[in-house]
Amino acid sequence: MSNLTGIGNYSRGIINLTVAAGNEAVVFAPTEGSVKCRAGLNDSPLIEYHIHDCHNALSREWWRNKGITKDIASTGLDIFHGLSNELPVGIEKTGVKSVVTIHDLIFLRLPSTYSAIDRAILKNKTLRACRNANRIIAISEKTKSDIVELYHIPEEKIEVIYQGCHDLFYHPASAQMRADVRKKYGLPDTYMISVGTIEYRKNHEAIIEAMAMTKSKLPLVIVSKKTHLQEKLREKAERLGMADRVIFLNDVPLQDLPALYQMALMALYVSRYEGFGIPVIEALASGTPVVAATGSCLEEAGGKGAIYCDPDDINAIGKAIDDIASSPELFRQLVDLGQKHIRKFSAENLAQSMADFYKRLADD
Repeated sequence: MSNLTGIGNYSRGIINLTVAAGNEAVVFAPTEGSVKCRAGLNDSPLIEYHIHDCHNALSREWWRNKGITKDIASTGLDIFHGLSNELPVGIEKTGVKSVVTIHDLIFLRLPSTYSAIDRAILKNKTLRACRNANRIIAISEKTKSDIVELYHIPEEKIEVIYQGCHDLFYHPASAQMRADVRKKYGLPDTYMISVGTIEYRKNHEAIIEAMAMTKSKLPLVIVSKKTHLQEKLREKAERLGMADRVIFLNDVPLQDLPALYQMALMALYVSRYEGFGIPVIEALASGTPVVAATGSCLEEAGGKGAIYCDPDDINAIGKAIDDIASSPELFRQLVDLGQKHIRKFSAENLAQSMADFYKRLADD
């Protein structure tokens, strides 16, 4: 109810798909959340809200981890779905069947990107959820293999159900919308785009280093919430003589993102590790070819609609940029292949997969 990032969007999407299929959904939350978050949920009489009204961070954390079990046991649920890598302590004693969605185990694959305390908390919460859940949903085959390898969970307990992206990305922005967005952000006629929080794992530095080597000299628009690393990234661009080629956009509303993608010549997402990679899906749905990284799950997200590079191979990233920029034929080929690949992530496919999954679990 208060998360506007990938997991929050995933959670709201699952709730909306559940009620769209005619099923009731009970939403448990420690607070009412933000207006922006609530706006992402359908206005449906099939959604029932249980708001605990926690007043501080400590009470929210206690309720999420333990207190919620009393509410679950008293509500008459058939299934409780933990949407963000965790289940409350004692869920297995409530008599309610449970499923947990595991988005990634990055805290184990790239432990240096987390503090020791955060890593320990995430490891224990996620392991406990995987062990206690009746079933597990992994958002990619890569995440499923990580769960099996790192937590030794039986493969047959895990089902892969991919994520999708917001329906807005599937619809071409009008000429007026594009013009308004271009003017609003002061965008050049041609540019590349990279959407994702600026942090070490997302590997924006590699993109900027690769840009310094390209013949095409395209500018880059980075869409991100502002973090402490943004200024360091800006300084790096300045040292490489590219201050005028890197544009930072913070706090971009969802309704502007489709136009930003659709006006871009290509999207870059060379993260060192991901559980899935929603920006890849958003780009493909927008008809924009992608340069993505090998090593995790991004090949699953991008299919043949992307060119893939080792995230630490600066030369390869630069070459991929120049190849797309210099070849209209390659551009069209990637767009066509991306449009075919994106069909597997449609809302209809996801809704059917989730409905079938819930029915099987309820009938077990």
